[in-house]
Amino acid sequence: VLTNMNQPLGHEVGNANEVKEAIQVLKNQGAEDETEVALTIASYMAILGGAYKEFSVAYADLKKKLESGEAINKFRELVKIQGGDPEIIDNFDKLPQAKYHIEIKAGQAGYIEEINAEQIGIAAMQLGAGRQTKEDAIDFAAGVTLVKKVGAEVRPDDVICILHTNKENWQLAEKTAKDAYKISDVRSKEESYVYDVIS
Repeated sequence: VLTNMNQPLGHEVGNANEVKEAIQVLKNQGAEDETEVALTIASYMAILGGAYKEFSVAYADLKKKLESGEAINKFRELVKIQGGDPEIIDNFDKLPQAKYHIEIKAGQAGYIEEINAEQIGIAAMQLGAGRQTKEDAIDFAAGVTLVKKVGAEVRPDDVICILHTNKENWQLAEKTAKDAYKISDVRSKEESYVYDVIS
C-alpha cells in the first residue's frame, strides 16, 4: 500500500503515543488518515487470508466492526489472553508518561503545507523515543503529538505540535520539530491518503 508521506500518519509519534493512537483506531476514534490506511491494509490482509474476495466488501465489513465495537472488544480479549493489562485500553494514564511537555507554536499565520516525516522522526529520537547509538536506552514515554496537520489554518500563537520527553535538554528536538513544519499563505489541495496498491 503506497501512502501519502507529506506528513506523518495520524497525530502521534513515539512508542506509548502510537500504542494509544492504535487503540483509538480500534475504538473508531482514530485520525481519519490512519483509520483509512489501517482499514485498507486490513482489507487486503483479509482477502489474502481468504475471508473476502472483493476489497469494497472487506473494507465495508471491517469498518462496521470498528463502528460496532467488535474490533476493540477482540483486541481487549487478545490482550487479556496474552497476560497484558486490558485496563490500558480505557485508561491511557497506565502507559508510560513523560515529565516534560513542550508546546511549539506556529509563529506565523497561514496554512500547514507540509510536515516533514523524517524530521519529526529525528525530533522524536532526540527526545528519547529512538536510538542514536545502539547503547542508547529508549524512553517509551517520549514522542511528538502533531496538533495541526497538513491543510490546517494556523495563527502565530496556535500550538502546532507538542514534544513529550523525560530529558531536560530538549532544545535541539524543539528546533528539529519546528523546522519540520512548512507554513504557506495558500491552503494546499487535499490529497488522497492511499495513492496505490501494488500486488
